[in-house]
Amino acid sequence: MKAIYFFVLTLLLATAMGMTLGCSSGGGGSSGDDDAIDDDATDDDATDDDAVDDDTADDDAADDDTVDDDTTDDDTVDDDTFGTTIVLDDGTSEGGVRTLCATCELVQGFTPSVYPALLTGVSFYIDRWDGITRTTKLIVIYSTTKGDPDGVATVYESTPFAFAAGAAWNFIDLTAVPELTAAAMSGDIFVGIAGTDDLDTGPFVGWDNEGPGNYWESDGGPWTEVTSGCMMVRPTVQYPID
Repeated sequence: MKAIYFFVLTLLLATAMGMTLGCSSGGGGSSGDDDAIDDDATDDDATDDDAVDDDTADDDAADDDTVDDDTTDDDTVDDDTFGTTIVLDDGTSEGGVRTLCATCELVQGFTPSVYPALLTGVSFYIDRWDGITRTTKLIVIYSTTKGDPDGVATVYESTPFAFAAGAAWNFIDLTAVPELTAAAMSGDIFVGIAGTDDLDTGPFVGWDNEGPGNYWESDGGPWTEVTSGCMMVRPTVQYPID
């Protein structure tokens, strides 16, 4: 009888131990399997190419599109061909300015951001124009210093020409002008018009009354600065990086 009791007790103890070992083994397996660690927090996405936001750190930060052309030019000139357009006016004309005598000149001053700079073209906004062909001359002055055109010789003066339209931008291609292709700017550039064949009908170059960078006028003698706004003239230049 004691033998039977001992056998049953041994069997019960063995069964109880087996259940305890089984539970421990099952728990140990769960804590050590592949799913025990959150893969989303530690997988290779933390070190792969997607770890850095390509949209904010890719090579667009260093490419040619770093500068937003739409905020610096008027998009009327092909940047790839002519370079960078320098813009002072806000795009709205509050009136027009014109030369008052056959020997009179009007120019707007600009300071290139990089030197040497090569003038490749210029845009004039013609505020009003009577629709009849009226001629004027384009003049370009390069100053070796910054400030004013006084005492500086004219680099280029065109033959008389007519603007194509009024209330519109008129672009003049200067890439084939020898006087300009042979001379790079090292200071300020002054671009404007000289004389006209009709003093009453213009052409009238657009005038921005809030624009920075005053313009200059001359009757053939010394230049006088006009301190109310700027002419709507936009030179296009090529920099060494273009």
